[in-house]
Amino acid sequence: MKENLIKIEKEIDTLLEELSIWELSFQDIYSTLMLMTEKIDYDGDKDTAMDYLSRISLIYPLIKKLSQNNEIELTTTSILKTGNKQFLEDVNFLIAYAHFSLLMPQIHRNVLTVKQVSEFCFELDFANDNLKNSELIDKLYSTISLQISFSSKELDNIKLHTNRKAKERDYNINGLDFQLIKKLFEHHKKFFINVQVLPDEIIESKLGFNHDDFILFSSALKAFSDYFIILARSYKEQINEEEYSVEENDKLMSEYMEWSVCCLKYQALGWFLGMSGLKKEKFDIILSYFIDIYSNETGVKIQENSSCGEGYLPPITLIEKSIIFSPHALRYLVNFNNILYSINKQNKKLFDDEISQHLEPTLINQLVYLFSAFDDLEIRQNVKYSKSEIDMLLLSKKENLCITIQAKTTIAPDSTRSVARVQDRTIEAFEQINIFESLSHEEKKDIINREYDINIDDIKFINLIIVRSCAGSEKAWEINDKYRIVNYSLISKVLCEKLKNNDFEFSNFEDEISTKQKELIDLSNWRIEYETLKIGNYEIKFPNIFFDDNKIIPHNLPTFKCFPKLESAVFN
Repeated sequence: MKENLIKIEKEIDTLLEELSIWELSFQDIYSTLMLMTEKIDYDGDKDTAMDYLSRISLIYPLIKKLSQNNEIELTTTSILKTGNKQFLEDVNFLIAYAHFSLLMPQIHRNVLTVKQVSEFCFELDFANDNLKNSELIDKLYSTISLQISFSSKELDNIKLHTNRKAKERDYNINGLDFQLIKKLFEHHKKFFINVQVLPDEIIESKLGFNHDDFILFSSALKAFSDYFIILARSYKEQINEEEYSVEENDKLMSEYMEWSVCCLKYQALGWFLGMSGLKKEKFDIILSYFIDIYSNETGVKIQENSSCGEGYLPPITLIEKSIIFSPHALRYLVNFNNILYSINKQNKKLFDDEISQHLEPTLINQLVYLFSAFDDLEIRQNVKYSKSEIDMLLLSKKENLCITIQAKTTIAPDSTRSVARVQDRTIEAFEQINIFESLSHEEKKDIINREYDINIDDIKFINLIIVRSCAGSEKAWEINDKYRIVNYSLISKVLCEKLKNNDFEFSNFEDEISTKQKELIDLSNWRIEYETLKIGNYEIKFPNIFFDDNKIIPHNLPTFKCFPKLESAVFN
């Protein structure tokens, strides 16, 4: 029963605060949790490093609050403190609690139903097929909207170099290492794909940097991320109990841990700065959204504008005179949406007054760019009428067809969908379309004739909702049966295929969108697996949706051939 599990939620919260592990330092606990990120990625299990980091964001503030503020140490020394039986159980409890913190909101929202099998055992499942299908399509929409940075062809050569370093027991970083990191940086800079959600004019005037600056920053951190992960694994793969002494194997394992969870002097930020080529002022501004300051004994003023939560974990932590980070966090969490998420949390006045008002116009401009490829469509923006406003009108005189579009944007961390917030915006779009649909045919026809200065008597309407990324849960996706919901990624895919097929008619546009939604679902190879979460004395069986990220993430790449400026926010 749901009520019993909610009661247990309070019990588990109490157990969390009573863990023995809180006698250890922040570094001990956090480094151990970050090492698990590498294990998940290395093992290639069903869980992903990105999802795991997203869950850790839910408990990071608690770790800061309840752990001890002890002097900084080597990563290996720190992690080994958690090696006794009690502390290992506590670490597993923390990991389970992070997952529990993700499940409970779904229970509160009635996405998951609760069946109590015994006093200590619960089974969760999707409340119905519609909810399950809504969760699936929304996760897929979110995934195809993520920024992309592809692996470099240089990785094999770099692996040969790091293997040689490990084999020769070379434990120092030297000039050749930085040359290889530079190659990775140039690769990421060239092949970084990120659809802009704001024009440079707004970013630069309000935040102090532009999109190209962000690409340089992100590419630098991703380059170091790639290199450190490869280097760490080269040391690990040298471990051989039959061939080497205990001391030698311990040293190799230590190097593996040191590069899997980096604890470096804060001056290492200069490595990132130098690689990026940015001016320090701009680098520091961007860094401020990706660093959390636990304590600062550097004697240097370091800005902090990040906000941890809802799936976003600032990837770098400053503690005393050192920085701690998982290279995987640098890979997955340095995203522009996480900057906007932090601004919305830390400086809501700036977000509300200066930034949010430009998000939907940017999406509308991008949609104008896409639809302008079709000469027979006449486009109008921000069409006001007596009862409401239509974001976009697309008129095909040849077909006597008018497409109305309501565009909605909600910024959430790139690692989460922030379901409630995006769903509210989708429902708002639905209500706006319903106002238009409540008009008589004559009233709707008059709006079109007046806007286009024409006199069409017989006109058909198609209504669409276009979102930046995802749309929400069941309450949002049930709208899709009436008015198709598409995001920027999927609409560009649909339109690109029309261009390739020389199809310039839109009378079947709704069916074409539905077909692409189904194709996306089929492409994902999705499945539901039931997993068991053990936390305290309790076992909670829950459903988890899995799909093939490697097929979904590059879903939109062919679209760039049709729309070379797909990433842009401004079109001249």
